Formats: sequence, structure tokens, C-alpha cells
Amino acid sequence: MQLMTQETKRKIRQLEQDKIALQEELAMSNSVERVKAIGEELYEIDDTVKKLVGNNQKITKEDEIIEWYGSKLP
Repeated sequence: MQLMTQETKRKIRQLEQDKIALQEELAMSNSVERVKAIGEELYEIDDTVKKLVGNNQKITKEDEIIEWYGSKLP
């Protein structure tokens, strides 16, 4: 299994922040066209994050290796 680089973690963090902003915009949107566009953007963000993370990718956090899902390794 590979460890994530700082750059990859930075990209994922930025994508997650973008996703939160889009979800907030979605909650307030009245335009059917904009709702559809936001839905497509959210799908693209999720897909990109999945590709960046990979199936068995791990993340390091303060000299501690954790699985992407947040559970600590033994």
C-alpha cells in the first residue's frame, strides 16, 4: 500500500471544501438548471476523490498511519 503525498491530501481537502460549498448552494438553489449542474459537479468531485484515494490507499496524519475511513491500524 502506498502513502498519500501531502499534495494529494491537499487536493482532497480542497475538493471536500468545494463539495461542502456546493451542497450549501444546492440547499438554497431554486433553479432546476443550477440544481442539475451542482449535482454533476458533486458527482465529479466524488469521482475525483475516489481516484485520488484509490482502493487501498492510506493517509499519514502526524506520524500516525490511519486508514482513509478513519480507523486506526493496530
